[in-house]
Amino acid sequence: MKSFKKISGVFFFIILLSIFIRVFVGEPCNVSNNSMESTIMDGDWLWINKISYGAVLPNRWSNIPLVNILTWVPGFQQKDMSNNWGYHRMKRFAHPQINDIVVFKSTEDAEVLLIKRVSKILHAGSMIYIDSINFDSYVEIINQEVRDEAHNNRIINNSYQLKNSYYFLLGDNAATSRDSRSFGYVSERNIIGKANRVLFSTGKEKNRFLKKLE
Repeated sequence: MKSFKKISGVFFFIILLSIFIRVFVGEPCNVSNNSMESTIMDGDWLWINKISYGAVLPNRWSNIPLVNILTWVPGFQQKDMSNNWGYHRMKRFAHPQINDIVVFKSTEDAEVLLIKRVSKILHAGSMIYIDSINFDSYVEIINQEVRDEAHNNRIINNSYQLKNSYYFLLGDNAATSRDSRSFGYVSERNIIGKANRVLFSTGKEKNRFLKKLE
């Protein structure tokens, strides 16, 4: 009996440690397209560093690793969809910089993660200038989130101060990459971490083991 309790305790500790690491530290992810070749290859497994930019905390049960198994229960899954604990981020040690490779939630489908390189930055606090003629054409260069922000703030003058930073993200393989050229700037809220290392690859180049990304 004591042996069972000890094993159960160790198992429970491992689960808690795994959840802690994946939420606050980082996690592996698999790349399934060639939009970042030749820096990142189709089939590469990357490590997402969540500490540098500050880990984004889960906003519902389904976003908590391992715990999200509960959301497989139909009734619980439906109820969890209405949960929204809001946007909260841990203290960050750095902000994304130009040429950083970042992993982020797609602005078109929050359940999809994308990986691209930072090309341009609109920093929080920056002032953008708009008028009634070019409002829509200018704002769509940023993205729908800024459009909503702008309308909610009832812009009637020709300026708007950004509350968050926004990033223009491009794939290294421009010919095949769907990126900010299509969906515009991406809010810092969507960025979940920095991709700084290939763990290993299951693709055509299997010699990529613990390769540092640049």
